[in-house]
Amino acid sequence: MIARLLSIARKELLHIFRDPRTLAIIMFLMPVMQLLLLGYAATTDVRHLATAVLDQDRTARSRALIEAYRASGYFDIVQYVDNEQELARAVDSGAVRAALLIPIGYELVLNRGEKVKVGFVIDG
Repeated sequence: MIARLLSIARKELLHIFRDPRTLAIIMFLMPVMQLLLLGYAATTDVRHLATAVLDQDRTARSRALIEAYRASGYFDIVQYVDNEQELARAVDSGAVRAALLIPIGYELVLNRGEKVKVGFVIDG
């Protein structure tokens, strides 16, 4: 089996090196085509990630943050939960791939001009 494969590979290599047009295609045209095809086909861009939200603040500013996540196109808010146990259950069960946790006092801290830490979990 391997002898047959090696003889076919040898025949093809001889053909490539004897014909300058085939050699040019393999050396120049094939890498360009691969670059174009893989450049468009292979992407690491993640869109529409199913996301659960635990909004403990329930204020206008927290709703604006949730809407900003939704409007980005990267996150689809598919579930709202009432406590951290439900949030963990949603991620662990695979119902969602990401979770956003907005703490109590989110708007108050923002109004004071301070930075607020929100929790964001991604199921890797």
